[in-house]
Amino acid sequence: MIKHRNKIIFFSTDVVIVSLSILLAFLLRFDFIIPDDTISIIPKYLPIVIASKIFSFVIFGLYKGMWRYTSLSDLINIIKASSLGSLISLSILALLFGLSGFPRSVIFIDFIFCSIGLCSARTS
Repeated sequence: MIKHRNKIIFFSTDVVIVSLSILLAFLLRFDFIIPDDTISIIPKYLPIVIASKIFSFVIFGLYKGMWRYTSLSDLINIIKASSLGSLISLSILALLFGLSGFPRSVIFIDFIFCSIGLCSARTS
């Protein structure tokens, strides 16, 4: 029972980190003043980014180990998983909505924030 509770906590923490990283990426991209037209598209993009990154985390096995024994190889897996998640989300967003109204720099900034957040959470 404790094992499942820990995985739920890990999963929930990752969802919060991914959500915060994409929101911080939008804030940083627009110098903390997001235009109204961009604010209206964030709710469309956020579930796609969260789902693609969590899917990538599952593929790379981020929920198999224990955070207590995080090693350098785990941190490299986090960066790989975050990279794949960013590429998947960018691909899905391009296919569904096109990228004409979406600032592509947000994906790169999100990748950096997400990687730092996940590595920090695992090592703390």
